[in-house]
Amino acid sequence: MLQKPMNDMIVILPGLLGSVLQKHGKVVWGIAPSMVPRIIQRKRLNEDLILSGDDPDVDDLGDGVKAVELLNNFHFVPDLWKNQGYGTLQRFITETFDVVPGSIETPNPQANLFALPYDWRRDNRVAARWLKQFVDQQLPRWRDYSGKADAKVILIGHSMGGLVARHYLEILGGWEYCRALFTLGTPHRGAIMALNYLSNGHRIAMADVSEAARSFTSTYQLLPNYRMIEHGNNDVRVAEMSGIDGVDQDRAQQAFDFHEAITNAAKVRRSINATRDAYVTFSIVGTQQETFQSAVVVNGKIMPRLSLPTTLQQENHTSNGDGTVPYISAIPPELANEYREMYIVEKHGFLQSQDNVLEQLHQLMVRIQGPDLGAVLGPGDRTKMSFPPAISLTLEDLYCMDEQIEIRAKVLAVSEQPGALEAQITPIDQPDQPSLYPLQKTDDGWMLTLEDQPTGLYQVRVEARSVGPEPLAAVHDVFEVIDRTEGE
Repeated sequence: MLQKPMNDMIVILPGLLGSVLQKHGKVVWGIAPSMVPRIIQRKRLNEDLILSGDDPDVDDLGDGVKAVELLNNFHFVPDLWKNQGYGTLQRFITETFDVVPGSIETPNPQANLFALPYDWRRDNRVAARWLKQFVDQQLPRWRDYSGKADAKVILIGHSMGGLVARHYLEILGGWEYCRALFTLGTPHRGAIMALNYLSNGHRIAMADVSEAARSFTSTYQLLPNYRMIEHGNNDVRVAEMSGIDGVDQDRAQQAFDFHEAITNAAKVRRSINATRDAYVTFSIVGTQQETFQSAVVVNGKIMPRLSLPTTLQQENHTSNGDGTVPYISAIPPELANEYREMYIVEKHGFLQSQDNVLEQLHQLMVRIQGPDLGAVLGPGDRTKMSFPPAISLTLEDLYCMDEQIEIRAKVLAVSEQPGALEAQITPIDQPDQPSLYPLQKTDDGWMLTLEDQPTGLYQVRVEARSVGPEPLAAVHDVFEVIDRTEGE
């Protein structure tokens, strides 16, 4: 394939858990596909990675923890976050564009593709400041070497990485040096799964990691910041609700202020700067997957719900998302009425490697290499997009080896149901040994039941077996089968 020219500099920003962490030179977070090492890593969340304090103005906490690289393969914390890794995305860019990969640790004026690992436990403002320091140093080097005096940076932020990018752009002034921002499943308005994690705690197999997760500043900055808790006749924000077990209200308010500062700065900038002088944002929104949207508090505990908050039901918003981030959260607040987002039927942790997403990145990055950004922005008042035909996939993250596995799917937004659905189940550590299973039709959708599945981590791909009148994109997920006696 002929590589396209790339005049700008590209920086990839991973999401939560997306960077390998070392402590005093020893890896304390980096996913291994086998069962026992994964349990040990979960225990290390509490033993090695608890934050005893976090000052956003301090770069080094002195605890010996350092982010060294991005995770390129699967990483997985059942019922919270799962991610296919960033290897596919990085390979796609290097194969598609004429870029030179570089390391943020080693100055190289010839490099214009970088991955920015960061300590995902900490305040996102720390990583944003690191991003600013890097761009301020590397962009002038790239401009001098390439001869492109007007070169800028293109940021690709998956999940929480988009929040890091947004703080850099809007609060630290990075917008002046940015060509475009791509956010892939970024929780601009937070995700209820983070609230559920704080309130109800979390035990994974033999390791209780609740204490660690509650210590992370990042967990709070992932809290939903819209009115989504039913309280009497009203819906309230997390920061406005006292008495939620596991949630420090002061930290919740600080996290809300973090988001509000970004949104307000973006609105001010957009009101005083001409569009042609500013970067453009492209939001990739995962849809058509069951996603928590609201919650109630019962005896101090959060009970998440799939239904929309009352206020949003009245405004006719949709009630889905990518399984982790609600649809309404994946769009920057100041862009909510511009309808520039792109909808992809996929789960959260697979957006950065999904074929349709990569093709969108390819086409748009080619376009923005031209001199006129106005052609990319298009009219600001175009009609709101409708959701495409889709497969919605539902399964648990974690099963015991003696437990029955149920994989459920629904086919949405089609005029005619497909003849059949098929699941491909592939062990992560044996990618060349997939198994194919037909799903069975049920009253409300499709289902596959598996018995006696060996322990291990598996990828699921569900697609229509035959092409119908409307194309249906395959949808992906991951689950793990464990033996509770291992690792004890």
